[in-house]
This record gives sequence, C-alpha cells and structure tokens, in this order.
Amino acid sequence: MKVFADEIIDCAAATVKTLTAATYAPPNSTTVSTRATVTNVSTTGADSAVLVRFISNPTTGPSVGRRLLVNESIVLESFEDIQNCKLLLEGAVSARIHVAYSR
Repeated sequence: MKVFADEIIDCAAATVKTLTAATYAPPNSTTVSTRATVTNVSTTGADSAVLVRFISNPTTGPSVGRRLLVNESIVLESFEDIQNCKLLLEGAVSARIHVAYSR
C-alpha cells in the first residue's frame, strides 16, 4: 500500500477529534483510504496519552478504547474504522497525532 496523504491533528483536553474526511476520502477522487497509521508524536516525556475509539459516543467510560502512548502507533485496517475513529486526550494539556493514509 502506498501513502497518498497525511495530516497532523492537535488534541486538546476535553475535546473529541475525528480524522479529516476530506483527507482520507478526497472529494474528487475515485478511491478512498483503506488503511491509516495513527501515531502519537507528542513531545517525549509529556503525559500525552490519547484514547482511540470506534464508537458513536466517544465520552463513554475511560476503559473503552485503545490508549495510545507517546511514540506508539495503531493501524486502522478499513475505511469504516477510519471513518468512525475518535481521538480523546487523556491526562495532559495537549497531544499531537500524525496520521498517514494509504490505499
């Protein structure tokens, strides 16, 4: 698979972020992303864990989701996972996420 787009998402406390639809499914394109690598690229040493969730209500209890620590990655393997991904900051003031999209 070849990376065709990427983005940086800045997460702030108490704010739910989603991946950018115009990036993973460009309006004038005939294909959409079927894979995304989501990496927490926050400053090392900061408590910048981010919860990655795939549910319609991202405020559901803290035990729901995958905790993504600094320098960790998770690979989303389908368009549906990319579309439903929610990012929620946990523990710090801010975090930075890099997402690389491929198809």
